[in-house]
Amino acid sequence: MYFMTAALIIAISASVITIRTLCAYSVFSVILKWLISLLIIMGWFAPLILGILRRHALLHGEAFAIAHNVFYSLFGFAFILFCLLMFRDLLWFCAEGIGKIFNIKKDFLNPLNPTYLNWSNLAVGLISFILTIYAGYEAVKQPEVKEVVLHSEKIKQPIDIVFVSDIHANQTTSLKRLKKLVSQIKGLRPDIVLLGGDIVDDRPKRMQAQVRVLGEIKAKYGSYIALGNHEFYSGLPEWLVTFPAMKYVLLYNSAAHIRDLNLLIGGIPDYETTKYAGISAAPNIAKILTAEGEEKETNPYRILLSHSPRFVEKMPAKSFDLVLSGHTHGGQIFPFHYMVKWVNHYLAGLSEVNQTKLYVSRGYGTWGPNMRLLAPSELTLIRLLPKDGK
Repeated sequence: MYFMTAALIIAISASVITIRTLCAYSVFSVILKWLISLLIIMGWFAPLILGILRRHALLHGEAFAIAHNVFYSLFGFAFILFCLLMFRDLLWFCAEGIGKIFNIKKDFLNPLNPTYLNWSNLAVGLISFILTIYAGYEAVKQPEVKEVVLHSEKIKQPIDIVFVSDIHANQTTSLKRLKKLVSQIKGLRPDIVLLGGDIVDDRPKRMQAQVRVLGEIKAKYGSYIALGNHEFYSGLPEWLVTFPAMKYVLLYNSAAHIRDLNLLIGGIPDYETTKYAGISAAPNIAKILTAEGEEKETNPYRILLSHSPRFVEKMPAKSFDLVLSGHTHGGQIFPFHYMVKWVNHYLAGLSEVNQTKLYVSRGYGTWGPNMRLLAPSELTLIRLLPKDGK
């Protein structure tokens, strides 16, 4: 309820500010002003509109996919446009203030000068459109492989792990792109595949074709998955059955010990979701470590899959050697990076927290707009090597 209220307040405020900035002092015709206003409102209210279409099943299949892409593209464009307009106005009013201090009288320093405002609005609109197209391209291109090399005395032989997070597969996700992802993973010849949550964003019955493709993600020592927040939103009981049917090892406050590699992989449900939803099966590190049993004697290299990176701050120091997270999308659309990092404490890449390595992936897919701006998708290849190995 609080989230919906905040979202409505933001959508209404952003719509009013954007429309007033673009139309109040312009020389556009009344019809064009109404058209601009309609597009801006549709953009900011796109999540609500699509939610209604999905909840009431007003569109299906290809029709819903088209509506999804159109409305969320408008949403992304509206967000980029709003940010650029606010940045431009900040610079413009600062320039006007400096001009007044030094008694510089130039028409172009006046942010309310109709002529310069109109030209500036056109320029900002064009730049926003170009950035929207570029961000759409960044979202659909195949992800780069980010290689992370870690050494440990616990590792006796080289281990290659592919880590992928935040695929956000749903009924509109391209099968061709998913097949390319599976092929890319297979091409890396991993010993293990780890999936860090938000792999799906829809109910299994709505995306059976996508489930079949994702079920082809395999590795020598298996594929392991932990739950993100979107698995909870997308019919959790169904996925608790479907993931094992896809031959994924589901880690839900549990761990798997791969003795051949002296490796222990634990997984927890998403910390943020269980915290606010009041779900009884919240993350339980003690349960995972207690379940190790006799494996403790072998002192395995411990990896934890935790969708939310903030959970690393709640863990006892040295309880795991490496924590793998996603959730942030690396900010997805700049300048959203700053808010994402403020909320999650970590944005992307490798950190060290409480004597534990934390790696946060920018993820593979997108949520909301199928766009990425200065936050390219990634597929992570983690190479674990002996302490003195290469």
